[in-house]
Amino acid sequence: SETIDETGALSPSFYSLTFGTTTGNATWTLVTGLDINNDLTVTRGTLARGSQVLTIAGALTNAANGFWTGVASTTFDGTGTKIWTDSNATLQNIGRVVVNGTSKTVQLGSNVLAQSIYIGADDILDVTTANHDLTVLSDWINNNTFIARSGEVFMSATTPNRTITAGADAFFDLTFNGAGGSWSFTEADLLVNNDFRVSTGTVTMPTGTTTLLGSWSSVGGTFAHNNA
Repeated sequence: SETIDETGALSPSFYSLTFGTTTGNATWTLVTGLDINNDLTVTRGTLARGSQVLTIAGALTNAANGFWTGVASTTFDGTGTKIWTDSNATLQNIGRVVVNGTSKTVQLGSNVLAQSIYIGADDILDVTTANHDLTVLSDWINNNTFIARSGEVFMSATTPNRTITAGADAFFDLTFNGAGGSWSFTEADLLVNNDFRVSTGTVTMPTGTTTLLGSWSSVGGTFAHNNA
């Protein structure tokens, strides 16, 4: 077990940072946040980030034997297009994901898991033509562009009063499957280009028009219309 503390560092940032090698199961506990100017890789062992923030300008890669604990913001900053990948058989929660650089694009390299999603005003989150899935345990806020393609977004919160701001972008498949969760939409209209499912929890629909191009199911869950 090791700790990482950048308190008082003359230059409190890394270029690229890799945790773990090919053997062992170490735990790295963060005492301070990390500012990484290129790539972050968790190859093996546990990144115990607690409540420490991460800022990453490059790619984020979690390998098959990489694990994460703690929840805080993980910000993709900088410019250009970078990849977010998780190869663990049990997807790891990398925290409150913020895509907020200078015309930043984050592409999914696998199915991924986040506490929440925030897309900045000139930024893009793209599931790519591989149509990866995205699981979110809390809120969704899109201030610019989400490219859903044919991927599925799972809203899996287990706490009430979660909100979704779609930013006028469509989802493809949208599934609510968090036991005890409840969700509402901040915008009047919603577009889903394929299927809409409420498997568990409660979904309060938008006040305006919901356009659905696929199937609707609320078996196991509850939906409430929101029209006057």
